[in-house]
Amino acid sequence: MSTATSTDHERRRLGRTALWVSPIGFGGASLGIKGYLSDEDRTSATFREEAIGAIHLALDGGINLVDTAPGYGNGRSEAIVGDALVGRREEVVLTTKCSIDTAGTPERWQANLEASLRRLRTDRVDVLQFHGATYTDELLGRMLSCGIVDWAEEQKRLGLTRFIGITAENSSSALEALVRSERFDVLQIAFNL
Repeated sequence: MSTATSTDHERRRLGRTALWVSPIGFGGASLGIKGYLSDEDRTSATFREEAIGAIHLALDGGINLVDTAPGYGNGRSEAIVGDALVGRREEVVLTTKCSIDTAGTPERWQANLEASLRRLRTDRVDVLQFHGATYTDELLGRMLSCGIVDWAEEQKRLGLTRFIGITAENSSSALEALVRSERFDVLQIAFNL
């Protein structure tokens, strides 16, 4: 993994982790979501080839943070990232997400994570984040009572992720409560200049 001193590229510490990342990361939403930023066919071989080339160009330019999610094109983004990182996995801090499936079971959560790892062609991610939108008090209560946060912490102990985090589209008192719980290492919150 990159450290603050092992590269000529600028690095910043990611949240409460020991990971050092480029200030700009490579986001995978546009790799999988139809109509996201362009009308290109995300399923075409040409698009896949260009996307892999873009990831390689980003890595060659010093970007070492790659963020994706199974929800970006029903796993398509993760599969493209996985193909792009063959032989280069150790160059990046790799993050993906899991849904906040409060009606699910540990077995279902595990199966979904294992599917992500297969698509990403790796045995672990550096950060597993809950793929959130707006956190409400009701969602907060379900998250804390269903065991999904405990399950994510167990993935750290098992070595399937090094850290866990939350993504959010906006702030709320429920999100603040999750932050104050100190159970998360990384926060990815939408911020528009």
